[in-house]
Formats: sequence, C-alpha cells, structure tokens
Amino acid sequence: AAREEAGAVCANAPGSLDAALVAQLYREELGGGEAPALPRVVLLELSQYLENYLWPHFDPETASVQHVLSIVAMVNEKFREGVPAWACFHQDEALFPKLMSRILAIKKEHTFSVHEATTYLLFFIHCFQSLEDAMVRTQLLPLVSLPLWRNLSAGRLQLELKHNPSLEKHWRHLQKKEAKAAKLPGYTPPEHRPETWFIPTMVSEFLEFLEVAVVPAEEPGSADDVDAGMLLYAERFLELLSDLLSQLPTR
Repeated sequence: AAREEAGAVCANAPGSLDAALVAQLYREELGGGEAPALPRVVLLELSQYLENYLWPHFDPETASVQHVLSIVAMVNEKFREGVPAWACFHQDEALFPKLMSRILAIKKEHTFSVHEATTYLLFFIHCFQSLEDAMVRTQLLPLVSLPLWRNLSAGRLQLELKHNPSLEKHWRHLQKKEAKAAKLPGYTPPEHRPETWFIPTMVSEFLEFLEVAVVPAEEPGSADDVDAGMLLYAERFLELLSDLLSQLPTR
C-alpha cells in the first residue's frame, strides 16, 4: 500500500510532504536499517521518488533522519543503474550544501545499523568519484583538506610540517585565519566542524566494526565466521580509502 501511495504522490508532485509516508517507505521499501529487496528500490527509482518527492520536499531544518537517508539510498540506486545521479540537485544548487551538511550531521545524530553505515559509505564513495562535478567537489574537498591535521598529536604535527615545508606555510596561514575567526560572533571551533571530525569518525567506526566482525564458532574446533554485513562494510571502507589515496585532489 505504501508503495502504491508513493507512486501516486510522485505522479502528482509537488503537493505537500507526508513525513509519515517517507518514514514508512524507508522502513518497508528501503529496508529501515536492513538490506532491502532490490526490486522495491528499483520501483521507487522508476517512480522518480528522489527527484519528484524527496528532493522537492527537502527542508534542512525539519528533514527527518529517514528523509535524509532515503535521499542517500536513492542516489546510490541511481549510480547502480548508471543514470545521472546529481541532475535533480542541479535544479537547486543553493540547497545542495545544506543537504550535505545534514547528511554529515546525521553521522553524529543517528546510531547506524551496519547496513545503514554501508549505504552511507557507498554514498561518499560516489561523491568522491564525482569530483568532476563542481557542485559536489565544492562540498567534498574540504573534508580531506589541511584542517584534518588538527587530529594529529603536537609532536606528530611538528614532524609532518618539518618534512613538508610548503605545507607549514599553509598551516601557519590557517592558524592565523582561525585566530581571527575566533573573535567573531557565531564562531564554531574546529573540532565541531566536519572537515576536522568526519574522516576520523569514519576511521573510528571502521575499527569498532572490525572488533566485532568475527563471529566465534559455536562448536569447539570449528573455524570462526565473519559477519557478512560487516565484511561488506569493510570492503566499502577500503574502497573509499583507496579512492582518497589514488585521486590527485584528495591524496
């Protein structure tokens, strides 16, 4: 019933947002934290659920976690099908930075299931593989820029700067810029900005998952097993790292 209702609202867009329907579709058609049946996701894509409903009704102030993760899932589906994934976002590029801010923020707001964490990773793999798109590039490159070095210990930071004299100049400039910004109203400390915490948070999550990925054997003498969902997550995470280390703009 929810699927038919989704088809109807997409066909009669824009209309008004039914947040309960978005939550229901996320739960019943997009898995609700578990791997969904692929034909159900395909039907939502055929209904143009992203461009006709999710994106036109996206409000960064009120969008639920289910709404944001539904956008993430549908972008992934477009990439899976090999169709243009960012086209609808170009219709309102001014809103795209707010969407990305919301997607980043839910990493700290929502406790992800393994499937959700994998879907989230896949979305960022697609983002970093789309750096030729200026709209995407502008939002993604700050996540892998010099502010990341704030996570280094003081000793390691000085060692890295000593080995990279050109970066030391940029680092000093960044520090001066930060000191000036700190005197302005509405200042957000670096540790609370995604360009500082996002990648380290993803690495920490990966290490946490690794600790529980192995399922002990039920019988003595039997080999331990590896949770299939966590194995897929680990593969996706290594894919993301490989992309970051191999692309000129991010390595």
